[in-house]
Amino acid sequence: MMNVPLICIWLMIFLTLTTRSASGQTPFERTGQVFLVLQNSNELAEFGVDNTLQMDALGALPPGGLNALGFRGTDNFLYGINPANNHLYKIGKNATTQDLGDAGLDNTLFYLAGDISPDGKYLLSVGSDPTGFDVHLAKTDLTAPGFNTTFVPLGGAWSLADVAFDPFTGTLFGFDAIGRSIVTIDVNSGAVLPFPSISNENKIFGLYFDAFGDLYAYGSAVYGIVDAFFSINKSTGKEKLLATGPVTPVADMASCPFSVEMKNAADPVAMLPCSEAMYDFILANGSQETFSNLDFEYPLPAGFHFAGFAQNPFGVPADTLSVPGTLRLENLTLPPGIRKIGIKISVGDIPKGKYTTQAMLKNLPDLYGTQSVSDNPVTASFEDGTALQVNRFDEDSLFYRWFICHGESVELDGTAFGNAVQWNTGATNPKLNVSQGGIFSLKAGNTCEQIVVNHDVTSASCPYTIRVLHTFAPDTLFPCDDVIFRFVFENDSGEPRKKVSFSDTLPTGFAFKKILKNPSGGNLRTDFLPNVIVLEGLNLKVGKDTLDLLAEVGDVVPGSHKNRGQIYGLPLVMGPVRLTDDPNTIAFDSSTLHVLGTLADTLFFQDKICPNAELLLDASDLGKTFLWQDGSTDAEFLVKTPGEYQLTLLDGCNPAAVFWQIGAGAAVEIGLTEPFFIHQGEEILLEPVIVNQGDSLAITWTDPPGHSLSCLNCPAPVAAPLQTTMYGVQVSNGACSDSATIVVEVDETRRIFTANVFSPNDDGINDFFYLQSPDQGFIRLLRVFDRWGNVLFSSQNCVFNEISNGWNGSSDGKKLPPGVYLWQAEIEFPDAEKKVYSGDVTIIR
Repeated sequence: MMNVPLICIWLMIFLTLTTRSASGQTPFERTGQVFLVLQNSNELAEFGVDNTLQMDALGALPPGGLNALGFRGTDNFLYGINPANNHLYKIGKNATTQDLGDAGLDNTLFYLAGDISPDGKYLLSVGSDPTGFDVHLAKTDLTAPGFNTTFVPLGGAWSLADVAFDPFTGTLFGFDAIGRSIVTIDVNSGAVLPFPSISNENKIFGLYFDAFGDLYAYGSAVYGIVDAFFSINKSTGKEKLLATGPVTPVADMASCPFSVEMKNAADPVAMLPCSEAMYDFILANGSQETFSNLDFEYPLPAGFHFAGFAQNPFGVPADTLSVPGTLRLENLTLPPGIRKIGIKISVGDIPKGKYTTQAMLKNLPDLYGTQSVSDNPVTASFEDGTALQVNRFDEDSLFYRWFICHGESVELDGTAFGNAVQWNTGATNPKLNVSQGGIFSLKAGNTCEQIVVNHDVTSASCPYTIRVLHTFAPDTLFPCDDVIFRFVFENDSGEPRKKVSFSDTLPTGFAFKKILKNPSGGNLRTDFLPNVIVLEGLNLKVGKDTLDLLAEVGDVVPGSHKNRGQIYGLPLVMGPVRLTDDPNTIAFDSSTLHVLGTLADTLFFQDKICPNAELLLDASDLGKTFLWQDGSTDAEFLVKTPGEYQLTLLDGCNPAAVFWQIGAGAAVEIGLTEPFFIHQGEEILLEPVIVNQGDSLAITWTDPPGHSLSCLNCPAPVAAPLQTTMYGVQVSNGACSDSATIVVEVDETRRIFTANVFSPNDDGINDFFYLQSPDQGFIRLLRVFDRWGNVLFSSQNCVFNEISNGWNGSSDGKKLPPGVYLWQAEIEFPDAEKKVYSGDVTIIR
């Protein structure tokens, strides 16, 4: 936001000259739309969710964009503020806009967050200063001629990203970017009440309400990696992530909550056939008007039948005959507010599967889209059907095992079998929380489907674990070397574990040689391939033991080789198998052995050496045993001249030859530069002599003070340091490079001169007393006094050497008599130092 003022000043001038009033605007319909202002393309878009976030562009907006967007229910237009000139805009269908002119906002502030009050009278916008802190609420009366605006100061330090009115209560909600929390704002007093902060990984950019009075937000999640759609709990201010999508910069958000919407929730969401389900339809009328002669239609899948009402606030009978397979309620009258229809549905003897249903409310006025379809509140998607899972099982009984530690609990979930369940504990809730061992049985069913589900829960003292850690010694080696596969058994189960088996399949090309250490006993199987190890009958004592196996690495391809062994034959309650784990990683995963070497027996490399330079050939990544052409055996070889250099690698199964072809690089050189001398506030051109034999040249300057060079990648920047500074310059032509330093010495002496006598007689010679200096500075205050301390003259915020800013020897328009007078000046210098100077001056006439 720090760069906004300069941009906006330019745009204000541009828009003042070019904006024309729009004509022929068409209002929006009231269909619950959610609007976004897309920042990059400067377009108005309609927002939706279909598994992921969707944006449907409606049209381009005026230059500078629009913010503080709100939907006005009295005329069905959007209104917003153009941040370039703080003009009020009216937006119609297809993003047609009309500039309504100056609304009396403070042009030193920016109005980015806003919404329209539910009665349509006020556009409430938040005025923010250039640093991003909020100053006031601006209440623009949309019903008054000239759109009169009044201001309500905001107390405290806030930075509201967006605000939205609850259409039912009129409460103004917002999101404060400083405290990272949802807030409520008193529009009359400006008092702001924050909720606890949202999660650190989430951010919120925009807020809106729907026709049900539910609060939603658009923002980002996972620390900005994806954009996100949230629901907001109005009582706690906590966010719930609903859906994500690609990052799309959004400037503002608004919605039309004055619509007719419908939700459809199924209970249960999963069941057996020949059971009864409850479908609750929540109808929201946010229009503030009553609708008559509406028809409710609910097509049912084959095998679904209407079984009665649990709740019917409309009192009309159910019609299941007019349209076969469809439940209809005719001639409904829907007043403003929220109503609920509870419908019982009998599900017959049908195949298993997911059955999706969706109801329609028809005969709405054209303004409301003629009909409204139901939405599944369980999902984030807009206007999607409600699914009911019907389960059938090939078995008549199911069996599950569970293990818990004493003091812990496990939730046994029977929701897949519907609500008509019976546990052997007497409980009838599909979910049963268990904190002790035992057999817990669930019976569910009817004439179509019956099933028994048994849960065997074992509870024991913990820790009750056995784990196996797997490492290598060494973990980095070459082909044809030997390596130790080390397995550490940790038995914390409280007792020895007998007749346990161990197995490991070594990577391809590895071969088992022998057992180096095995305190656990057992028998080695010899009837497997050379890379397979099987030990049977191990006795794992309580505590820790180590098994060391020696293996040979064959002539394998260099790289990382994964390996994982296992022990098995443990008691069933503990889980019969344990896989080995790499203790050097956080994750539970395989262990990694690194095999070095070359992919070929001959390698070629090319490089260049610059004049008067040295080049170090480093072969440490290629092997560990080296023989260079001069007989040296180090991993590195120092080159001073172009030519061909050869290395033999003696590691692995066979020697490998490595050749380096070193060519001459094109020289580049910076000539020596003597120090420069300037006075503080002056500038100097840095133009070193660069000799380059290459085809390209890249230049990089270092600027220790920051912002004291006019450019960092040009050959001759202008330097304006405030203190003595050593600049660095580096040049490169892609092959060779050079660097140098240039010192600019700054004289920080404060040279202030004044006359001690002047003759203000209007002869054009020495008529003024003023401050003079060859240096840069700013005279914050210059005052002249008589000998009793009375101020005779005062001048503020002027510069050196300006006669017009000086004293002409008079006070209050009267010439003062000859004599001695005192002066005092407060001066600020380019390095922000302030000093006070004083002296005397004599008037002669």
